[in-house]
Amino acid sequence: MPSRLRRVRWLAGLAVLLAGGLAPARAQQPAGGEWVDTYVAAAELIRREVLRPDRCPHDPAAVVLTVGRDPQALARYVREQVAYEPQAGCVRGPQATLAARAGGDWDRAALLAALLGEAGHQARFRVVVRTPAQRQAVVDGFLAQPGRERLVFGRPSASVPPPPPSELLARCGVAPQNRTILAAQSLARWQRLIDEAYDAASVEAEWIGQALRSAGQALAAPSAEAWYAQLLTGASERVVVELYGGQVLDVSPEAEPLPAAQARQGRAFADVPANRLARLTLRLWMHVAGEGAPPKPVLLLERPLVLGPLFGQPIRLEVVPADAQAVAQPPAGWSDRQWYEHVKRFEKFQAVLCVGPAWEASKVFDLAGQLHDVAADGRIESAQDVGAAVNRGFGGLFGGGEPEAPPATRLESLVLEVELDVPARAPVRQQRLLVSDLRPGVSPVYHADLLASAGPISPASMAWMMVEAMADNAPILAQVVQSDDPGRFSQAPPATRVSRLLHEWQLARYALTERLLADEPALTPLAGPMLALWTTQLVVDDAAGEVTGRAALDVVWDELLLAPRRPADAARAFERNVRLGVASTVFESLLVRDIRPPAGMRGALAEATLFQLKGEPPVVRPPGADGPLQAAPLAAWAIARNETGRLLVLPGHEAPESWWSLNPATGATIGRGDAGEGQSAIEYLKITKMNLDNLKCFLGFTAGALQGQGSSAATSWLQCVTGANATGAMGAAGSSMQLSAGLASQGTLIGLLADSLTIMSAIQEAGEK
Repeated sequence: MPSRLRRVRWLAGLAVLLAGGLAPARAQQPAGGEWVDTYVAAAELIRREVLRPDRCPHDPAAVVLTVGRDPQALARYVREQVAYEPQAGCVRGPQATLAARAGGDWDRAALLAALLGEAGHQARFRVVVRTPAQRQAVVDGFLAQPGRERLVFGRPSASVPPPPPSELLARCGVAPQNRTILAAQSLARWQRLIDEAYDAASVEAEWIGQALRSAGQALAAPSAEAWYAQLLTGASERVVVELYGGQVLDVSPEAEPLPAAQARQGRAFADVPANRLARLTLRLWMHVAGEGAPPKPVLLLERPLVLGPLFGQPIRLEVVPADAQAVAQPPAGWSDRQWYEHVKRFEKFQAVLCVGPAWEASKVFDLAGQLHDVAADGRIESAQDVGAAVNRGFGGLFGGGEPEAPPATRLESLVLEVELDVPARAPVRQQRLLVSDLRPGVSPVYHADLLASAGPISPASMAWMMVEAMADNAPILAQVVQSDDPGRFSQAPPATRVSRLLHEWQLARYALTERLLADEPALTPLAGPMLALWTTQLVVDDAAGEVTGRAALDVVWDELLLAPRRPADAARAFERNVRLGVASTVFESLLVRDIRPPAGMRGALAEATLFQLKGEPPVVRPPGADGPLQAAPLAAWAIARNETGRLLVLPGHEAPESWWSLNPATGATIGRGDAGEGQSAIEYLKITKMNLDNLKCFLGFTAGALQGQGSSAATSWLQCVTGANATGAMGAAGSSMQLSAGLASQGTLIGLLADSLTIMSAIQEAGEK
């Protein structure tokens, strides 16, 4: 096991701090705005002493600062500190490979090339195709190595002591006496959730297994060919790095380096070729229905993205109202009836996609399915520029002008499509139905925060991103809260978001995998891409005359698998993958329940339990089965578009709305429901009682709407731009800066920063041992 991984394993307790969201330290609040100054000063201290350039766990420049510029030393670092996984192409890239501490031939070579570039050396790639015998030897060597360490996590349990308080806490103005107690509380919460998910999954996975056996599915003896075909394909290319000058550096998993003469015979590439890069593409489609004509698809937004770097970039898709009446009155004081009246009248909308600091906007579309031209800066042309320059480019999302005569068409549906394209594999797609006749009353007003990752994200990297976000946002908080300038909202730089809720689910997957691997020496983990969304929508209830909200945790892909080390263990791997997928499903439900305990839960687990209590037998639909599917209309829509080649287990015969989706070759399981979205949803919460503030945020972006509203306006604005408006457990950066009356205290702000500081200090200590 690489020595770096040994040092990272004991960070399990620290990961819990990140995931658990510790309660604030109790401290007396300074008078006036001094707590803001204290917070900003603490953030600056942490940036100077903790967020040092040589400490970032996923930055190639930090490695060079620590290891030095010698090419041989950098190659040795990659060989010893980054585990090997047979994987075709460059799926993770340099930063994500560092975050995962593992990668394939292309990923490890790309990491070495990035390190050499930071050290001032020019290099290129040489690719040699392995023979079948060489591929088999590489795969056999991979399967013989310990697997748990590649999760870069460790196994959290009640026996893991919480880390000691950082010595910097006192310098930040925080008494550290209660930090250990709070860390223990957070660790206990995490352990409780993991235990509950694991226990529930044991029961549900057995129920799924019985359903498959009753239906005659070959659960007992699945073929091992799919496992080894994927691994052998991943090991097909041996990639070395050649310095301009002739020196060849080999970080391949083979015991002996490739002879330089043989390496130079390989095909040369100045950079990673496009067909070796994993990509994620987001598309937003509008389907327009006319009289007597089938719906016509219209592409509103399309964005292809290289998958590797996305783990550190917050992604948000928003569909916002673009009507002039949307800003006719500041929404902070709207009554329930006013919310209903305003949202019901929205007719024009615009989609905005943010990836890190970059953003792009679609044309404006309306409920009639018509498009309206938009200027380069996002404004509806010839429309009133209500929100110019707000939040660096979000201005102009609200239009004006007189409405045109309605055409004889209508917006039939609004569909979000995501596509994953990984080298040596066929592209896979998933669609989500946002608006249609199948979802009555749902408004196009929508937002989704996305977490896309090509592999494991270590607790060290997540802690770093959280601390960095809070340090980045501290000056923004001070400017928004303390300044009297009405333009302070439009002049503030973009805030940094960290999707805490989604990261917590991602950590849980690895913790549950650790639990399953503890007594499974015959299996080893394979961590592939994942994509999860936290979504919110507005629902117009005409009968009640009010607007409600809907929030869902939607796991689109989850390619963390347990692979058999030997063909004889394929059936065991299948069964354990079913259990892992169900446990992840259960954990999603527990997360959402933790956030909103009174809310009604929906999803695969909830409906399956209901049918089991009723004694209703499940329905197994094998891949390629013909005949009508007895499912709810929305479920049938999603299954028809998303589940080709999958094995489905539906809870019962009475038109179920959710199902378990299994890969028939590996047993990889994911729960789905409603419009195809993932395992957990909260339905129909009153928007005025939620911590979403979606529409307030969108409509309150203009200086005119926010001017004179004081801290409540600052709260809405800050929560929106940081992502904290999604839930109390999401947006770690934003959660640390909420300005509501119960949270505006030195104890909360500095306390949350101190939790992150404790994590980062322990990471530093681990790196020095």
